[in-house]
Amino acid sequence: MKTFIKIKNSELHDDYHQLAKKVWGIDISDFWVSHMGANEELNALSDFAFTIFPSDFDKEWNKVKGHWDAAYIYIHETHETNVIVVYSEFDPELPFNQKAFYNLVAHLAKKLDGIISEDDQKTWITLADFNQEHHQIMSADFNKLLAESIEIGKITDPVDEPDFDKLSYDIY
Repeated sequence: MKTFIKIKNSELHDDYHQLAKKVWGIDISDFWVSHMGANEELNALSDFAFTIFPSDFDKEWNKVKGHWDAAYIYIHETHETNVIVVYSEFDPELPFNQKAFYNLVAHLAKKLDGIISEDDQKTWITLADFNQEHHQIMSADFNKLLAESIEIGKITDPVDEPDFDKLSYDIY
């Protein structure tokens, strides 16, 4: 999954743990967030990624095929001024990670006064349109989505984001 955000403001003051709690919709405070980069990288929008470990929330996750483990969501600057990209390792992600992905995009677009492209920057939509399109999964209960993800993950293998290597090493 990948989405671009064209931003007008680059001032971000977030804490990655609080952001994880918000985007995944987790209602407890004591959970592990694995991250690449610290708050400085997150707030600089330069090179940051984070994930949660689903087995911390539901032991049934241990029955999921191993390839799904710890799928990070990345935030990275691009070569284009005032455009950042949010991307993940798989397309599509499991439902619990889709929720976090779309909520993260919405959070960043709101905080940074941005518009959103889900089609490689061919067209741009407002945050309101993005929220309307993805409202159902963005507002769904985390535990319900995790249970659904466990069932999907038991029987399917992930499909790599087609541009993952390009996104990881040469951000457009």
